[in-house]
Amino acid sequence: MESMECVPTRGRAHGRSYDWVGTLVRDGKLDQAILMAVDGAEVEVDRWMRACMADRLAVMAMEHRDTALAVGARFRAFCADPNPYRLAAYCMDGFPGDLELSTRVESAWAWLQGQSDQAWQVELNLMCAMLAGDIAHPLERLEQSDPGHWSSEVTAVVYPLALAMGCPGMDPPSGSLLDAQLRWLAYGSGSEFCSVSWPGYGAAPWSRSPLPQADGVDFMRAFLCRAMGLAAPFPPSQLEVLGAARGTMLRRLGWVLGGQHRREYRHSALLAVACAEAFFLAGQPDDAARIYTGLMQAYPRHYRFKRELRGLVDESSVLDWVV
Repeated sequence: MESMECVPTRGRAHGRSYDWVGTLVRDGKLDQAILMAVDGAEVEVDRWMRACMADRLAVMAMEHRDTALAVGARFRAFCADPNPYRLAAYCMDGFPGDLELSTRVESAWAWLQGQSDQAWQVELNLMCAMLAGDIAHPLERLEQSDPGHWSSEVTAVVYPLALAMGCPGMDPPSGSLLDAQLRWLAYGSGSEFCSVSWPGYGAAPWSRSPLPQADGVDFMRAFLCRAMGLAAPFPPSQLEVLGAARGTMLRRLGWVLGGQHRREYRHSALLAVACAEAFFLAGQPDDAARIYTGLMQAYPRHYRFKRELRGLVDESSVLDWVV
């Protein structure tokens, strides 16, 4: 968990108390450092700095073997600067059991539902809802989404989580597009899964988090897979989740290909192949094959799209048998 600590870089005015805590730690005065960090996590004016102080407090508390203090500090950090990294740190710190992890996800979701001052709060709220097991509302948003406006919460959260929740073990294999989607959620930075025609949408809303992305990605992915495994519906409801994702994908492709929005062809092919992978991994190889063959037959003159689709299937570690 130490990799989830953030080092402030906003200047001396905001980092002074944080620096003092670091000095006390280096001098071996851990008890005094903890007291100063507790105070800083409460009274620091800057919310981001409060989150940084709470992160440092959590690290020191774990060194002191005070799990309760560490978990409380992680929750303070999440409330001060809500993003998936701090959600994962709060939920996973102290190696919680399944019941405790589910309880922490639900508490974070309950807190988020009372907030409305963050531009990306909708996306994080939907993520928490799905990880807490409330899949119906996000799926409704997915099914009602406008195919001509692939919104951020659908692309970045609901669609990839819905596909992953249909897979056994919720752990897509390396080299699959499903795995790439989960890693996109973990990194929160530019990816082909973002629609190229969506201005400025080359990154998830939380991509500017000061937390170290390269160190946290595997941790984030492990958190997503474990939380999804606890929240996912039992069969055959998993196929209903996949069916909702497939219907949304087909409506999107109908809009893109019907209107010949050529800039969207690769993005649409990515969505289609990821969906086919999910059905195959869920034990439905015929449905996976029908997604591919159905699209190839339904759009015989869209050569550029078919080339993108065939190329992605060739690259997939799951679907290379289809072609």
